[in-house]
Amino acid sequence: MKQRINISLSPDTADRLKQYAWEHHTNVSQAITNWIWSAKVKNEQIRGQQTIDGILSERKGKRRAGR
Repeated sequence: MKQRINISLSPDTADRLKQYAWEHHTNVSQAITNWIWSAKVKNEQIRGQQTIDGILSERKGKRRAGR
């Protein structure tokens, strides 16, 4: 499911983004999507969420520390 997000850009930035998308034969939304998925991030885990493995590991660590 896609989610709509509104962003504010200066006219120059908006024009540059449209030009970039045009040169890459895509639309602006797809250009942004391609860019963000190719960018490196420090933590692949989405902020505010944990995997079940991470939660279980934390619980085991707390139990061991309490012994």
